[in-house]
Amino acid sequence: MGMKKIIIAGSLLSAFAQAGELPVASPESQGFDSAKLANLVQVIEREGWAIDSVLLMRNGKVVLDSYFYPYAPNQLHDMRSVTKSVVSTLLGLSITQRKLSNLQQAVLPFYPARQRKEQDEDKKRLSLENLVDMRSGLQWNEWPYTEDSTIYQMYRSQDQHQFVIGLPLVTKPGAVFNYNGGNMNLLSGVVEKAWGEPMAQVASKALFAKLGITDFRWASDPQGHTIGESALYLKPHDMARLGQFWLDDGVIAQERLLPTGWTSQLLAEGLPAVLGMQYRRGFWISPNQQTFQAQGRHGQMIVVAPQQKIVLVVTGKMSERKKEWYDLYPLLTPSLSEGALPENPAAQAKLKAVTERIAQPKPDENTIKLGRQWLGKKWQLSDNPTGMTAFEITADPNDTGALLWRVDWQNKKSLWNRSSGTNHWRVGLDGAYRFQRDPSANGETLALRAKWLDPETLTLEAQYPTGGGVWEYQMQLSGDTLSVELNDNEAFATQFTGRIQAKGQ
Repeated sequence: MGMKKIIIAGSLLSAFAQAGELPVASPESQGFDSAKLANLVQVIEREGWAIDSVLLMRNGKVVLDSYFYPYAPNQLHDMRSVTKSVVSTLLGLSITQRKLSNLQQAVLPFYPARQRKEQDEDKKRLSLENLVDMRSGLQWNEWPYTEDSTIYQMYRSQDQHQFVIGLPLVTKPGAVFNYNGGNMNLLSGVVEKAWGEPMAQVASKALFAKLGITDFRWASDPQGHTIGESALYLKPHDMARLGQFWLDDGVIAQERLLPTGWTSQLLAEGLPAVLGMQYRRGFWISPNQQTFQAQGRHGQMIVVAPQQKIVLVVTGKMSERKKEWYDLYPLLTPSLSEGALPENPAAQAKLKAVTERIAQPKPDENTIKLGRQWLGKKWQLSDNPTGMTAFEITADPNDTGALLWRVDWQNKKSLWNRSSGTNHWRVGLDGAYRFQRDPSANGETLALRAKWLDPETLTLEAQYPTGGGVWEYQMQLSGDTLSVELNDNEAFATQFTGRIQAKGQ
């Protein structure tokens, strides 16, 4: 989508940063039962929920810090739309720093018209508040994430900011909620112009450094503007720092960074519900659970419960067809005690053992013998949206628990916008992923594993541990023909075929 990646580091200024690590306490000391937390982790494992990490903090202290293989501690993770809540935070910070006047400030002066006669009086009344509350009134179709959606059109436009501000109004600003990623891209541009530098740099020096966040990634568009609707990568511990900052209404080390009430009043202000929740200043609000949260696709989540002083952080690769992560917070709270519980060393030992186990691969039978007849055969593929044109499966001479998957790509409009060329992927067959750098994905680490279900059926899973996507292939091989079914955890599915390539081709 034309993103270019930048990495910006901040300095250590906050109380958290000076301490180096987040404070840790036993679950019982903060009113949680270690046995029930262990059970929750086991439920996630048993049900196969595609969760990468769960971190639970109360009263500013970590009581659960769990990571599900192949995701590992201290790794960045794609935040998806959690990014929007960070943009909202930078908007509030800009008001506190008097870089912006208030939420009622008009948007259009930040985007001078290019050969456009602006006659729409309603658009002139479009405010920063309308953008951050997702009530801009701009014509926008966020879902489904297909080439016909407005968000894809924005990414393929010559100038993303001008594309969004140039959209027609379909309702008066402030009147109707409509989830619009373009709103946050416009807000990124506003913050940039208010400070005179890209929003990622503002975040680094004015927010992240004060919270002790020193390692993050935030992509920019081809014009160099920080992307506001997504594209931020953070670590779970740093997500927790943000959550605690929001719980504290934007105060860190006795310094107020956000306007008073920016987050503390979210539950009290009350807006019409959308899908059972409310949306305000970049956060989803649950009056029933008395929580507000930053939420991103595939289960990225920072839940803040002000009354109970809880911050819950989740990263994952959930299918958009399922919403299991909604169940996590309700599973935590019924047994919560107001005060400390008696320490329970046995339950604490069990919790430690469970969290250590889920961080490791589960050994599985090596099934390479089942598919031996297909090794060394090259398959020519029919036209398909992935851009794959051919592949070959061979044994890995350096790893008896893996196979090599050679994939040829054609440079054309494809699902992943890969350039022409060939990749040689190592794929685990023993239950463990094999990891390798993917040059076509900005050097991200790609993890692959597979299993022969029978001599003619191979399942293969690919994912970037730090990302939100998972791709699952099921291949049926019979004679000289191949049938491939590919599904991801968005809503994408495709089928294509192949034939054994004759020698000499």
